[in-house]
Formats: sequence, structure tokens, C-alpha cells
Amino acid sequence: MNKHPMLTICADHDFLQVVLSFVENTCSGYKLGKRETTALVLAAEEVFAYLSQHNGGTMITLECRPKPYLMEMTLKFNAQTFNVMAFNLTSSVDFKDESSLDKMGLLLASRMVDRFSMNQAGPAIHMSFLKYRNYPEKGVVNYHPAPLDPGSGAWVHPALEKKIRDQYNTLFLPRNILAVAQDMEPSSPHSVISSEMNRSSDSVVMHPLIFGKDTLENLGDHLSLFKSEGYKEISFQLDLGQSDQTGWVPSLIEHDFIPELLLPYGGKGDLLIMTYKSHPKAGI
Repeated sequence: MNKHPMLTICADHDFLQVVLSFVENTCSGYKLGKRETTALVLAAEEVFAYLSQHNGGTMITLECRPKPYLMEMTLKFNAQTFNVMAFNLTSSVDFKDESSLDKMGLLLASRMVDRFSMNQAGPAIHMSFLKYRNYPEKGVVNYHPAPLDPGSGAWVHPALEKKIRDQYNTLFLPRNILAVAQDMEPSSPHSVISSEMNRSSDSVVMHPLIFGKDTLENLGDHLSLFKSEGYKEISFQLDLGQSDQTGWVPSLIEHDFIPELLLPYGGKGDLLIMTYKSHPKAGI
């Protein structure tokens, strides 16, 4: 049973103050600091205002959930038209172009928090905004024995097949390696990357949202941005249960990402973490 405050509301400018009050009161009730609360309130305002203008009438569900050392605000909604490209952190705004100005709020929303991520499945969109409390973050990692694995399929790009196959053998994980084309043809002209940033540890994890023809350039722009902002650990997460995500591999290799970690059951399939090679750890 969900014990956290939840608000389901229609995307309409008339209800903006209801949304802002909900986020502010919930965060304050959970003793989140004023500065951190303001960041989440502003992020909610920008997204709700955008949806009210471009997807008016759609229903949005907001939830604020306290977690150890942070607060998570999630927004779930369906939108037939939504400018997910605005969440590329490298996306720019042309102040002479009114249509370009529309996405500025979305850019601001993703930059106001410590960590932002987004998942999209058709019209269903799930956004997550995380803000750390104003004391140092600590973490505890618990290791549990993996359950008996009956074996499953893994979509692997030919450039990584030997390394991944060897790693599966080392882990004693039975997998059916599913081949994909050496050069997968993207169906979209533009790619979109969701970035999960942790400013307290100078780390960022990128997630592929849309595989497009500009993947190599987009990935390079993100990498340059994160390096310029001082992030020391830069990685990219691929779900081997989704064949389209393997199309990112050539661009990742071109930008000096190496396969570092294989996580069974992490997504629809196993997760492959590829890390920018300036990271001191060796690859798998």
C-alpha cells in the first residue's frame, strides 16, 4: 500500500497553484530544507506549465517520496506529443525563436535538481527528480546471492560479443547471445539521452531514450558538457534486453567508453555499464 502523498490532476494552468502547494507542503512535511524544497517546486512548475500549454487536459500523477538522504518527486502522464529532446542537457535555446523558448522551462527543470531521469514507453512518460538533503550522502551496498538463473536472451553488438560472452561464462550465467547488425539503422533523425546526475559524488549515468542518426554527435556533446562541469565518473547504461539499445555501441566505442560492469536482471534484461575510459577502473 502506498503511504506517500499523491496528487492526480488535470494539466491546466488554473490548477498550477494546487500543484505547487502540494509539492511544497509535502516536502516541508518530510522536513526537506527550504532550498531543496524550492528546487523541486520550481521543477514541478516548469513541467506542469509546459504540459498545460502543449498537452492540456492530460492527467498527471505527482508523488513525493522521502528516501534516505534525499527526496524523490515523480511525475507520470501520457502525452502524444512531448518534446523529449529538450531533456538532452546539451539542448540549446534560441532566444529569437519562440518555439525554441518553449523548451527552456524543461531544460531548467532538469538542471534544478541533483539527479534527473526519464523513461518513455509510447505515450507513457515517467519523470523522476531527486534532491539531496543538506547533509553528506552515505550509502550502504548489500549483496545478495543471485537466484537460480534459467537462462535468457541478451542482445549484444558484434564489437562486444567476445567480452560479454566471456563475462557470462565467468559469472556462470547461461545466456543466449542474440546477434544484431554491425551498423543498426536508426529510425529517428534525432537521439535523446536521459542523464542521471549525482553532484555530490561527481558522477553521471546516461541512459538511452531514443536511438537516432545524430547519436555520435549527441553523445559527444554530452560527454564534453559533463567533463567541463567537473564530473569525474561518466558512464552509459545499456539494457541487453532491448535490441535497439545495442545501436549505441559503435558511438560509445568511438568516444572511448569501455564495458566495465554486467548486472544481471537490472532491467528488461541484463544491464551493461560502459564507462568513459578516463575512469581508473579496468573494463570487464
